[in-house]
Amino acid sequence: MIVELPRWTLADRVTIALVVAAGVVVEMVAAGQDGAPGGAGLAAAAVLLLWHARHGARRPRTLAILSAGSSAVAGAPGCEPCTVHGASRILGPTVVLHWQPVTGSRQGLWLTPLDLSRRTLRRLAVRLATGRAVAP
Repeated sequence: MIVELPRWTLADRVTIALVVAAGVVVEMVAAGQDGAPGGAGLAAAAVLLLWHARHGARRPRTLAILSAGSSAVAGAPGCEPCTVHGASRILGPTVVLHWQPVTGSRQGLWLTPLDLSRRTLRRLAVRLATGRAVAP
């Protein structure tokens, strides 16, 4: 099964909004303190946003999900072959997907109907529910 991942998921966009809001709040609190350095909140927010952007850039754009126990690399060029980890969950209309690339460390992502089509999420949820995509 091939899954095209969005560049920025809903969870990514919410994270960015929360980091920016936290930076503004820290700046407002620091402005009310005598002798507090200016720009501390903005600097902290900038560092967190850079880390988040770097982390998001490492995420593959396309996953080729292999069946449990399969060693064959299925998928088109540019796909990262992986197996789905048992920590993946179905939460209502959303899927928390944890995958293990053939080479690399385990990664996770929360996928909502705003990130992928309902059809793709349903196909992924069925594979998770039946255990066809989950590695033992």
